[in-house]
Amino acid sequence: GVALDDGQVGGGGGAEVDLAGLKGSKLWYCGMHKYGWPVHENFTRVFAQHRGFYDALVRETADSRTYGLREPVLSDTSDWHPKSRATSYSRPYESYTWTDGFAGVMGVPFAMETDLAAPGVWALSGRRQVERLSDAELRQILSHHVLVDAAAAAALDRRGLSALTGVRTDDQPPLFNGEVSADGRQTYAYSHETVPHLLPDPKARVLSYLTYSPFSGVAGERVSPASTVFENALGGRVIVSTFNPAIDVFCRFNEPRKVQFEQFLAELNGEPLKAVVGNLQDVLAVAREKADGSLLLAVVNLNYDAIDTLELTVAKVPARVEAMADDGSWQALDFRCEGRTLKLKRPLACYEAAVFRLTPAN
Repeated sequence: GVALDDGQVGGGGGAEVDLAGLKGSKLWYCGMHKYGWPVHENFTRVFAQHRGFYDALVRETADSRTYGLREPVLSDTSDWHPKSRATSYSRPYESYTWTDGFAGVMGVPFAMETDLAAPGVWALSGRRQVERLSDAELRQILSHHVLVDAAAAAALDRRGLSALTGVRTDDQPPLFNGEVSADGRQTYAYSHETVPHLLPDPKARVLSYLTYSPFSGVAGERVSPASTVFENALGGRVIVSTFNPAIDVFCRFNEPRKVQFEQFLAELNGEPLKAVVGNLQDVLAVAREKADGSLLLAVVNLNYDAIDTLELTVAKVPARVEAMADDGSWQALDFRCEGRTLKLKRPLACYEAAVFRLTPAN
């Protein structure tokens, strides 16, 4: 299990790991009894096999910082616990957000962040997440480069912050059944969804449009903007998108949407992220950037299908790629480059995890 605490490891075996922005400890029951029942010796045997792995991971992350799409974790912890309120309680994060509903299963590194001053690409998702942040917190986030879905944009508009997103909204949803990129080269699937009508600032640039087609196979007519990018007075760059992590799963998990999502992040970041997983199946990726410029990338195969060849889309081809072995040592991996795609002969079974280190060229 994983205990999210202050990072202090107590008792027997364990190691503190901080990969996605929250310090956690892997606690092992070793050679002991739990609630009066003997613990299976596999725990002791597996721990001994991987002890070097966890210790090495702690050492490697010591001089690093989180990397990837940042989502705000609420700083007010007073109502996180179920017993803190008579009828309900809150979590430090929301469900169906850009990180939880998309990045976390599409192999895009993300981080849960409490420091709202941390630089990088941020995300705001949904009405509830906006409502749980103060105006000052929202302004601080919007001074960064931020991906905002339409529900969050509508909530920000109601808070009087539309001047920072470059988008006003109204409650008359447009009639549409598709989306097309501004250059007309790429169409995106869209099930019947109700989204706010985006009314962009004249200085905003439209990235894609909602479309309506009366028949299947007929090119749709442009209805209204679907996504925009805007530079605000705080120095922030904001993309507002009607596409959101809560839409129908069949319109969410496909290659065009994954590519569009990565294009949004590249637009905000100024360049592509250092590494994302390119395999088109459910994959979790979290990353940390080390002081020497290398990238630690943890990848978990969330799919029932094994990955035979791991594909990483990178901003720059690294000089060296290594994988951490069970004993904590680094083992060099051979890789093949196809453009910005690295192909690693490192299989990943169902729910298998692996940690990689990408060292940049000088």
